Amino acid sequence: MKITPLVSVIIPTHNRPELLSEALASIAAQTMTDWQAIIVDDGSNPAVNQQDIETRFGNKFQLLRHTVPQGGAVAKNSGVTAATGKYIAFLDDDDLFAPTYLEHSIKILEANPLIKTLFMGVNYFGTNADWAQNDVLKAMEKVLADAQGINKTNHLIQFDDHLFITLLKSVPMPFQRPVTTREHFHQVGLYQPDCLLWDCDWALRAALNNVCGLFNVGLYLQRAESQGYSSTPKRRLEHTLSGFAFKKRLLADPYVDKYKKQLTDSLMEAGRNVAWEYMTQGRGLKAFMFLLGTLRYGINPLQLKFLLHAIYRCISNK
Repeated sequence: MKITPLVSVIIPTHNRPELLSEALASIAAQTMTDWQAIIVDDGSNPAVNQQDIETRFGNKFQLLRHTVPQGGAVAKNSGVTAATGKYIAFLDDDDLFAPTYLEHSIKILEANPLIKTLFMGVNYFGTNADWAQNDVLKAMEKVLADAQGINKTNHLIQFDDHLFITLLKSVPMPFQRPVTTREHFHQVGLYQPDCLLWDCDWALRAALNNVCGLFNVGLYLQRAESQGYSSTPKRRLEHTLSGFAFKKRLLADPYVDKYKKQLTDSLMEAGRNVAWEYMTQGRGLKAFMFLLGTLRYGINPLQLKFLLHAIYRCISNK
């Protein structure tokens, strides 16, 4: 008889064999042993080798392969579809789990059934770790103050409706590291393949859908060595466009009605961010046209100020 694991860990990967080995070793070293790991090889060249994985780390690692790269969101979705565990956790191929990551997260979810998604604290390592850690600590200080969570036990915070409103402003890295039941993941919905900020989008939908918690201890070990595929400065415009797009899509969510004012305010701010990025690239007409399209969501003095600034950029060709 096939035994169902308690938790399925999804690891998307693309062309990072050395880093992937470190990630898999951190799963193999978990103090909780009732898990399966699903590696989704997103078109790596050369392909990840199943036999090599089993030889080095054991037979609890399952390998799926996309013959051509489809992106991290699709890779994660493939892993979730193949998962059989009651719970779902995710590990990027350049990061690590602390040895007690699964033990703590699953124990907390089992002991607190009202919490449907548990976000996990992040601790950075690598050459840029100090800068990244300071940045996330500042962001988390602001989010935790605004979200008004309840301290349930040591380091465990449970949130109410304020979390969604707070995450509309910013989604710090710990809120991009969920552990949840497989059932609840599907209730929230799969990651959006056309969304660059798919982790931020999913966090907002999770906060909108049900009760969330945070285990505010850095057991998710995040590498900070400028190795990320999407976090480079030259992709800032893509990031701002993605932030606008997923907030726009949230307007159609049936759970969002009581937050329409906060969401439209956030959408207008996201529109201004996009326009600013266009203006910094000397694309004043593009900024003006984009801002013009956001007026359907509302008009405020700051919106008009940005429109005038975009017109000036068009006229002056700056």
